[in-house]
Amino acid sequence: MALPTDKDVEKIAFDVKLVYSVTVGPLQECDIDVKAPFSTADPVIFYPKQQLQQNKLVLVPHALLNIRHYKSTLTMINSSNYPTVVSRNTRLGVITYANPNIQCFVLAPKPSFNSQQPSNAQQLSSNVQTIFKRQMTRTSLLRI
Repeated sequence: MALPTDKDVEKIAFDVKLVYSVTVGPLQECDIDVKAPFSTADPVIFYPKQQLQQNKLVLVPHALLNIRHYKSTLTMINSSNYPTVVSRNTRLGVITYANPNIQCFVLAPKPSFNSQQPSNAQQLSSNVQTIFKRQMTRTSLLRI
């Protein structure tokens, strides 16, 4: 007996949730463990939940993920001056299967030759801007 399969698996979205509660300090970033509803996949495209980012003032950028044993890792950035708590099982966004023909490129900031060392807040702000640029570029690349 043959089961019909969906030819447009790229259009099916699956929830991604936080495995453990996390507290992110002011102007800090951390890696977080997330869970998916299937055991193995690579690559999948992560799309963050915009409402979470607006309400909690955290940034979880778009990403290509490998799912292993129902889990993967994302980066979360707290852009506020206060600690932020995100509870276990919070829906962070969705993932979709990536088209096997997708082409992705790593964008890295140019090295700075400035003799003054930036403060942690300045460096974090610069990193957040770089991530936003990457996010916008990835979104543009995905539409091609």
